[in-house]
Formats: sequence, C-alpha cells, structure tokens
Amino acid sequence: MELRESRKQRKRERNGQRQGAGEADAGAKMADLRTSDPAIQQALENMLQVIKSSFESLKRAKSDALQKAVDQLNQRLDAQDEKVKELGEAVEEQADAQTMAALE
Repeated sequence: MELRESRKQRKRERNGQRQGAGEADAGAKMADLRTSDPAIQQALENMLQVIKSSFESLKRAKSDALQKAVDQLNQRLDAQDEKVKELGEAVEEQADAQTMAALE
C-alpha cells in the first residue's frame, strides 16, 4: 500500500510541476525587471518598448480589418432592409388591389 501511495504522490508532484511550468506571473511589472547593470536595464527597457509598439501596431491592423468587415456587414444589412421595405410595399399594393377587386 505504501508503494502505491508514493507513486500517487510522485504523479501529483509531476503534474504540479507541469502545470506551473508555463505560467507567467500576472503581477509582474517593469519594476520587477530592474538590474544593477545600466546596460542590461537599458536593453530591457528597449525590448519592452519594441514589444509595446509591435503590439499597438498589430492592434491597429486588426482593428482596421475588423472595422472594414463591420462596415461591409452594415452595407449588406442596409441593402436587405431596403429589399424588405420594397417587398412590403409590393405586398401592400397587391393586397389593396385584391381588396378593391373584391369590393367591385
């Protein structure tokens, strides 16, 4: 029984190590990246700026594409609304014509 428990314990430990392996610290900030070497600190800050600018650029590119898709969808909806309106008017005219014919 003891052998079985130790296997389970080792398995739990391995699973715990795997789960924690790829996680980032959500509370990490730029202040956590301070070093005593000014050259390394400058390199870290430069890398952070490059990452930020790349992210902003990517965000704008995705936003522009998304806005274009939304505009196209709105145009299609407007065209469909116009067709529905025309069909409604045609149905009303047909109903009016049938009503007039029935009254005569």
